[in-house]
Amino acid sequence: MMVTTRTLPLRVCLFVVVLCGAAFGARAPAIEPGSGATARYLPIADKAWAGSSINVVANVRQSLFTHSRTQYAAFYDAHGTMVLARRALGSDVWETRRTSHPGNVADAHNSISLVVDGAGFLHVAWDHHGNPLNYARSIAAGSLELGPKMTMTGQREATVTYPQFFCAPDGDLFFLYRDGASGRGSLVLNRYSTAARKWTQVQSSLIDGEGRRSPYWGMTIDTRGVLHLAWNWRDSPDVASNHDLAYARSADGGTTWTRSDGLPCPLPITAATAEYAVRIPQNSNLMNPPCVAVE
Repeated sequence: MMVTTRTLPLRVCLFVVVLCGAAFGARAPAIEPGSGATARYLPIADKAWAGSSINVVANVRQSLFTHSRTQYAAFYDAHGTMVLARRALGSDVWETRRTSHPGNVADAHNSISLVVDGAGFLHVAWDHHGNPLNYARSIAAGSLELGPKMTMTGQREATVTYPQFFCAPDGDLFFLYRDGASGRGSLVLNRYSTAARKWTQVQSSLIDGEGRRSPYWGMTIDTRGVLHLAWNWRDSPDVASNHDLAYARSADGGTTWTRSDGLPCPLPITAATAEYAVRIPQNSNLMNPPCVAVE
């Protein structure tokens, strides 16, 4: 599965989803070689923003999510306004809803991240590159209509970049983002209780760049609910300053963290206290962020 674009004039593109049998976020079987399954192109809208890579940027997590039998998507239209969409799995028809929320589409950092919690409510964060949090959730389960923009916890929400939602096996949510700027930022971790319908800040500085570097991370959650986090460091806005690959995990929802051998990681994790999977020097053509997966 991937989201892709086709070039059209005037910074307009056809917005489509390429489906290969299993949707992102769904527990559907993978396509086996020789199964005869083929990719299908399902148009969501005839016009979307194509003047930058904002709708297809690599670091986004995620602009396509499947909850139960419904698939949700988000993108910026040709005018730079966020559009939400949904379809029933098995249907080729998308329902769309144009929101009232624009984004700085000239800056590909300002991507959209969405997720659905265990109760079926849609959560969306959009338009961030060192600016205050833009976050809203749907007014009802299964709805594309968002309620008013709101804070999550009200803490460390003034300089948000790279918003990422993750759904835990129990239906609760995690939200990670960078607080600060490239080369001098920290990683913040929030958790949403689906039962209480409330966000709490689990870690205000899970990984601390100490004002001298920033973590660029990837995370996944396994079937037991263990959080697996990997990241590289960047010491300046220049991508050539990327270096090293570090790892940590948490079995209690992000409250405490350990190394791969089970030894505790003191918090916040810094360059001096992190466990390194491999040491990689600067100027090694190391891109960010890493991707982590578990069996």
